[in-house]
Amino acid sequence: MTSRRIALFSDHTLGVGGGEYYTYSLLRALLARYEVDLMREADRAAPDPARLESAFGFRLTHPRLRLRTHRHAREAARI
Repeated sequence: MTSRRIALFSDHTLGVGGGEYYTYSLLRALLARYEVDLMREADRAAPDPARLESAFGFRLTHPRLRLRTHRHAREAARI
């Protein structure tokens, strides 16, 4: 089976609230089958790996995950 890559745009990458919970739950499900680019706007701060791991048990070091910054991430995610 060839590997497929999915781009996921999210504004919910920093905090530990409901939006972030759903984002990282979706990422877990996608990463089980696909390579994923988590995209965020360039003017947003990067997620804090220690905070995500303590809040959700999620690690940004997953081998199938790439954190990408894009100046126009919303438009790029539509492609």
